[in-house]
Amino acid sequence: MTVLPGDCGRLDTERATSETKRAPRQGDEATAWERLLVAAGDDLYDRYAQQPCPPEQCNAIPVTLTAASGPATPPPVLVLSARRRVLWALEQDGASTRVRALDLDQPIWRELPPAGAPLGRVLAATYSAPDDALYVLDELAGPGRSRHARLVRVETGPRDATAEVLARWPRATPHDVFALATDPAGALYLASGRAHGPLVALVRFGRDRRERAVPTGLLVRPGRLVPEGLRANEHGLTLLLDDPREGAVEWVACTDAVGTEVPGCSASRRRDLGISSAWVDGDDVWLDMLRGSALVGRVVGIARDDGTIVAAWREPPLEGDDPSVYCAVTAKTVGGGRAAFVVHYSNWRESSRSRIWLYVGTPETIGETPEWVHEFPASFVSRDRTIHDLWISAELLALQASPDGSLYTYRDGEWTTLTGRGTVEGLPRGTVVVGDHLLWEAWLSLERLRLVHAHWGSPATVYYDPMPRTLYGFGTDGVDLAWFENDGPRGDGSFERSEIWAAPYRRDLASMEAPRRVARVDLHSTRPAVGGGWIAWRRITEGPQRVEVFSLRDGSRRTFVPPGGYVIDEPYYARARDIMFRGAGTEAIRFDPTLLPPDPEP
Repeated sequence: MTVLPGDCGRLDTERATSETKRAPRQGDEATAWERLLVAAGDDLYDRYAQQPCPPEQCNAIPVTLTAASGPATPPPVLVLSARRRVLWALEQDGASTRVRALDLDQPIWRELPPAGAPLGRVLAATYSAPDDALYVLDELAGPGRSRHARLVRVETGPRDATAEVLARWPRATPHDVFALATDPAGALYLASGRAHGPLVALVRFGRDRRERAVPTGLLVRPGRLVPEGLRANEHGLTLLLDDPREGAVEWVACTDAVGTEVPGCSASRRRDLGISSAWVDGDDVWLDMLRGSALVGRVVGIARDDGTIVAAWREPPLEGDDPSVYCAVTAKTVGGGRAAFVVHYSNWRESSRSRIWLYVGTPETIGETPEWVHEFPASFVSRDRTIHDLWISAELLALQASPDGSLYTYRDGEWTTLTGRGTVEGLPRGTVVVGDHLLWEAWLSLERLRLVHAHWGSPATVYYDPMPRTLYGFGTDGVDLAWFENDGPRGDGSFERSEIWAAPYRRDLASMEAPRRVARVDLHSTRPAVGGGWIAWRRITEGPQRVEVFSLRDGSRRTFVPPGGYVIDEPYYARARDIMFRGAGTEAIRFDPTLLPPDPEP
């Protein structure tokens, strides 16, 4: 598991949430008690409720619970309160249940004789901080083989436990796994399902005028609660929601206005994964996942292009328990079989405690990387500086800091600085890392750009300068280099003359071949994607939106017009038979450029 130092331990780096779909590991030891997370999915809301669930209460719900199921004499059901620093054990004792409490500051178990309604077989329990009480789901045997479930509120004092039944109903479903949770406002949730079943039922409870518990919402969704999924570490405890389908990207065929499928085109149907970017690494495509917001707490992560999430981190809300501190994953990347991310801890009240930590691993293990490889001190974090972009290969890692745009490279514990006084002037943009070779556009102004590069251990130098023309939109996949060269800026982002230029990628200038002109274009676009022998970009002009794709081999042009209902935004990547763009109304849309017929010669 990822270990975050100091106050930044509030960042939940556990992968045992509904976002990760991984089975629990056994043997994790708790080093501090904070909270439980039952991740019921970011689409948790009361579809049938009169009172909708507020968005800030519909993500991971902070709770204290474990689930009991299966054997005739179940193990104790444990409930933890970080606020009160008490651990309760609800233990089966014949036909009834006894309550014991453990004060964490003085670890001595106390027996709490029950008062009021005796507890039956406990199915699940949780602690509610707003009213300082336990909520227990239990069952009692009725006539014949009938059973009744009850929702019971238990107040625990120093010497006893008083139980009050809030609701009672027949056990009519075959569910055998249960969980209870309360949100910060005190609303109560019940999740139930079968240990090997495909569905989970989520019920939200409210109170009537007599303070009885009444269901106010119901949601049935795919998934399985994993009863053995209790994990403990320095962040607290986590209950797994095992759901291999939840969060997966469902790629569906694009259809035109009359419902006809568009050959070679597919789009993501759902928006719950939160695709914000993508990386191509050899034959693999990795998705940059982002959902939520800083105000309610974001979930960021890395996923395969089928939606299988390999790493996920849940950030605390911007205005949490202490609004003067904040932890966030500000950048992450995949490349060369490796992955990296940075965590920024800001302390606005004591700036000397602010830090940034860099973690490096493989895509499959980055979510559990135990230690950071570098700590950036407060002197680096000061003046509102953060790390907003990362690039990585098998040999090198590069990062860019804001607001000054400084570029740094890292390898084997050593750092170099590529920008600043005494280096090539210009604000870096469009950075690419190939092995130990770094290339970027250096912007002196909107009309004066050069292509700059550096090798590990060597200073930055100019790689290509099209002077007097302006270079823009550089890209490479390690095989081809391609860019735009422009004359006569019009002041609106377009030029009187724009051309595509290309050359084979070369690591050293001595072996670089002379660039060649590919085609003349009418450039008014987003940045292009270069790869697989193509350069592709979205045209921003009047009339129907479209993607223009040029072959770097013969200069032929192909045009992709998105089907009705799809809106194209910036490109993510280009490969030989796969070009992906950001979409609006869909998170991503991709197409096979080889299935597009070449446009007629003008």
